[in-house]
Amino acid sequence: MSSPAGGHLRSWIFSYADLVTLLMVFFIIMVSPQSVVSEKQQENMEKLKETVKQVQETVKKEHIEEFVEIEQNGNTAKITMKDRILFAVGHASLDSESEKRFAPIIESLFALNNTHEFSIQGHTDSLPVRAGSAFKSNWHLSTERALSVLDLFIHRGFNQAKLSAQGFGENRPLVPNQEPGTGTDLPENRAKNRRVEIYIK
Repeated sequence: MSSPAGGHLRSWIFSYADLVTLLMVFFIIMVSPQSVVSEKQQENMEKLKETVKQVQETVKKEHIEEFVEIEQNGNTAKITMKDRILFAVGHASLDSESEKRFAPIIESLFALNNTHEFSIQGHTDSLPVRAGSAFKSNWHLSTERALSVLDLFIHRGFNQAKLSAQGFGENRPLVPNQEPGTGTDLPENRAKNRRVEIYIK
């Protein structure tokens, strides 16, 4: 005949075993979806890496390295294009030559159409728009430029739900437009600040 102490011990062991089993099941349920997402993210990162490499080759082939910069940081990337390769001074419409230059880049990016989002951002320098301009401010100019690039993506057949466009005017410069302290104008810096950026994530 077993002792009461032995029965309590077995009962405690069974309860502990049940608890461990439940914890293991809970752990598997919690971890498995994360593993799937992580694997998908890794796959998308590799796809992005391949596409970035292809864009870099396209830029080199088109001899526009001076105007286009591409960088990747993990599962995101950014393409920076100087405004003069796309737009005439004070304008936001792409001419046929600009579209021709940009078309091969868009072709390369289409591989990411179903897996990544594209955020197109327009930026200007701090000079106000000229009198008589079609745009009220740099906000309007930068936004229209971003939308012009967005239109190219749409015409190519990109998923519009994954596209967005924004204009920031002169408010997010890469470098100072003028020498700090002296106010001396820095034309080269202004040229760097006039740009369109395409963020891929």
